[in-house]
Amino acid sequence: MANMNESAISQIRDLLARSETVGIVVGKNPSLDALGAALALYLSLQASGKKANVASATEPLVEHSNLVGVDKVRSNFEGQGGDLIVSFPYREGEIDKVSYTLDDGSLNIVVKPGELGLSFTEQDVIFRRKGEYPGLIFTIGVPRISDLSSIFDMNALKDTMIVNIDIKTDNQGFGDAVMVSPESSSVSELVAKLLTSLGFEIDLDVAQNLLSGISDATDNFQSPRTAPAAFEMAGILMNKGAARAQFRKQQEEREFTQGNQGQVLQQLTQRQGHPSTSSLQQGSGQAGQGQRRRDERVNLQPSRSQVGGGQRRNFPPRIDNQSQAQGQGQNPPQSRAPQNPPEDWLTPKVYKGSTNV
Repeated sequence: MANMNESAISQIRDLLARSETVGIVVGKNPSLDALGAALALYLSLQASGKKANVASATEPLVEHSNLVGVDKVRSNFEGQGGDLIVSFPYREGEIDKVSYTLDDGSLNIVVKPGELGLSFTEQDVIFRRKGEYPGLIFTIGVPRISDLSSIFDMNALKDTMIVNIDIKTDNQGFGDAVMVSPESSSVSELVAKLLTSLGFEIDLDVAQNLLSGISDATDNFQSPRTAPAAFEMAGILMNKGAARAQFRKQQEEREFTQGNQGQVLQQLTQRQGHPSTSSLQQGSGQAGQGQRRRDERVNLQPSRSQVGGGQRRNFPPRIDNQSQAQGQGQNPPQSRAPQNPPEDWLTPKVYKGSTNV
């Protein structure tokens, strides 16, 4: 099977060299693996200068919303410049003639019934526009070409080359180049191998789409069907910057938590009436200022030279004996009872004693 893939890769290289417009299609209700591979191929072809489009038989699901380029998925390849086709069911003998008339600027298509009468109703009439189909179409995860009948007219594909990429065992093997590998665990790993073999650029978006597809198809690499190539391609894609789904989710949650932690903390503290971190820091600064103010008030006590409104007299600073004794490790002296001065304290004194010492 590996040799067959190598042969298919060589054929695909030649087909791409001859094609300027490329289409990529997936079937009905595509898996994340199939759509991720298709979008990765689409982005790579666009980056290489090819005119590429991607189409799906059904609308992408919500689970596909994380894929890069999912908004570029179309329902068909019909353009605005193609023919307008009116289709309705037909049975032999029920239509006698088809004609048209012009009436006040309107074109009326007239279907005249035959002997059996018309079996269809107005609801069975289909209007569609036939555009220019790409010269090369990649089918991703499509086992039968008939599954794409809602995307384009099968009869118009006679001049279109088809590359068939799939891992399903019931794939019919259609196409000009067939890259069908049932032993592979995902089409994303096949497309990853194709892009690396062709030398196409794999940027972060391409790598992430492919890794998401491989992870989905292998149940995050837990499936027993996980092929060795899945791990090999996953390593290459992760080196390009892709992240596994669970780690990407954890990283997004971590970034969200870190980005909103301060805001949430502030809201909680305000709701509970608690001071925020900034207010606590401000409060501690104010407390320090208050301590300094108290120290200043202690040091700015007026000296005795400033007491009284009369003549300024200088006194030595008052010493608190108790504080000094405590600072020197001594016991403070016992306080004495106050004593009244002698009666002749204020009268002049006359010396009457001897000069002998």
